Amino acid sequence: RRVHGGHIIECGAQCTGGNFTDWRRSNGADSWADVGFPIAEVEPDGTFVVTKPEGTGGVVCFGSVAEQLLYEIGDPAAYMLPDVRCDWRMVTIAEIGVDRVRVSGALGAAPSDFLKVGATAFDGFRMEASLLVPGFEAVEKAHAVARAILAKTRARLTDSGLEDFVSTRVETLGAEALFGAHSRARATREVVLRIAVHHRSPVALSLFGKELAPVATAMAPGLTGSGTGRPKPSPCIQYYSALVPRSAVGVTCVIGDATFDAPFSAVATPGCKTGGIVREVSTSASEASSRLTGVVVRVPLVAICYARSGDKGDAANIGLIAREPRFLAFLEREVTAAVVREHFSHLCHGTVLRYTLPGVAALNFVLTAALGGGGVASLNVDRQGKTYGQQLLALEVDVPVEWVATSHWYETMRASRL
Repeated sequence: RRVHGGHIIECGAQCTGGNFTDWRRSNGADSWADVGFPIAEVEPDGTFVVTKPEGTGGVVCFGSVAEQLLYEIGDPAAYMLPDVRCDWRMVTIAEIGVDRVRVSGALGAAPSDFLKVGATAFDGFRMEASLLVPGFEAVEKAHAVARAILAKTRARLTDSGLEDFVSTRVETLGAEALFGAHSRARATREVVLRIAVHHRSPVALSLFGKELAPVATAMAPGLTGSGTGRPKPSPCIQYYSALVPRSAVGVTCVIGDATFDAPFSAVATPGCKTGGIVREVSTSASEASSRLTGVVVRVPLVAICYARSGDKGDAANIGLIAREPRFLAFLEREVTAAVVREHFSHLCHGTVLRYTLPGVAALNFVLTAALGGGGVASLNVDRQGKTYGQQLLALEVDVPVEWVATSHWYETMRASRL
């Protein structure tokens, strides 16, 4: 439970209103300029209260803390650490006062026989450039410019006896490039063309950089630079993670001048079970409670959910939290792993797994091979999955009108379509 408290507050203001779906509530009176960092008041039984210094900006509420609960996790029944395995499926979060939220219900079990390990490997070089493309047909013009730049560079690579790029990526920022086929901004009159390339040789990337300046007088009308000069190659680093046997990892402690071995042992943390986590949780949707009745309206998920997303290497997770517990059965039925996989088909090239956290009426989706390699290895503009929660909240569903009649998000959506 104390580990759970650490998970909630480790990202600072992300549980006190930072990165929060309901950003207007978090930024009341422009309070982000003085956002408060979290305080965890931990009780002897491991239950804790999340709050922030009085008079500071942001907000501490069910939604802000629930979003952080699901941030960058996988299976909520097996959050693995060296000294404990955590089960957060039945965690509950309750508002007990202004900017005061009580968190309880975390379970733990003895650690597994494995430890997590991360490794990095050098994988050549990368470079990215951006250009502003304005006016009518801005998206089409931007892609035409990108094709020309890459074609010219490839010709120079061939002339120089260099191999082709390992990979390239073209994005039109401002035209909802992140949303793929779900974009509604293809007619925008202003985009930032972003081109990212990966090559084994920095010499090849230097040739790419030299092809950028000439486009201002040779290609699309109105085109101008949006960066800070010619880009430079930077290392491309691949990240890998795995589980290794605990017995294979030696531990040496150094205290002052003394050095001694301290091998790991699978001794349970006090208060943890020595076997597996035994609480059974039903995750099947109740057809009766999820059946729609009355007048139905089509709304984006943001009208009935909060969401937050993050990364683990090349995998992304999206935590989707019902604004009211009664919505969970509906979400289980309608927002399946298959639905999410289709919604992110332009970004996710692996699988989608779905987990349920009934305690906070939430679903957690884990998308593999979804970040173009992740971290500095990725050519994606979002290489850490930070935008994926916002993308999922744009998915539209049919719900009873009474669920959203007073929703700010529902009114905003209706106004945008008038």
